[in-house]
Amino acid sequence: MGEILNLMSVDARNFMDVITNLNVLWSAPLQIIVAFVMLWKILGPSVFAGVGVLFLLTPLNMYIVNKVKELQVSI
Repeated sequence: MGEILNLMSVDARNFMDVITNLNVLWSAPLQIIVAFVMLWKILGPSVFAGVGVLFLLTPLNMYIVNKVKELQVSI
């Protein structure tokens, strides 16, 4: 009985995490575009340097996230 309850609570927590993170799907790209436009007005074409760094560091971020997931699973 305790194992079933534990599995149900984990499933409910995962479902809550998905629901709360659904907003990121539409808000993150919108925030990036708004920030890019505002920075463009202030800095001009040099904004592309920041955007380039953002795209270059994305694989590093994905690597770190995968390592953290592996550590959580092992714990």
